[in-house]
Amino acid sequence: MTHAPSSAAHPLICHPASPCPLPLRIGVRLSAAVRDTVPGLLLQYEVQGDTRRLRLPAPATPGHADGLWQHTCLEAFVGVVGDGAYREFNFSPSGQWAAYRFSGPRQRDTAAEAALGPVRPHIDLELTPHRLSLQAWLPAHALPAPS
Repeated sequence: MTHAPSSAAHPLICHPASPCPLPLRIGVRLSAAVRDTVPGLLLQYEVQGDTRRLRLPAPATPGHADGLWQHTCLEAFVGVVGDGAYREFNFSPSGQWAAYRFSGPRQRDTAAEAALGPVRPHIDLELTPHRLSLQAWLPAHALPAPS
């Protein structure tokens, strides 16, 4: 895989409804990337801290799974400025993922999802006692097209 230099890490925070009791630093880097001649987006998430205390799901067969947001997962919401539609992606340390299309805030567009076809991100995970690194590559066709 080749990719453009990453931008600076963007710090992330836990959702207010599910505060994390662990002192963790979480960030993400975004870059354009090509995998097997297919252009896409590479998201590089890094969680630093006592990762041994994280409740991580067991490894699973890579594939689509709903409800990943209910457990440890990393998310991305991708949209185009000025357009209410957006995509939501959930990446689990288990190797599973979810990909959704929304026409507006929390208005799922299942017809558009079906027309898009399957989204198959590629996920790599590295885990040490003090660092979880998850890289998720998304093919360009899974992303919203600029207007």
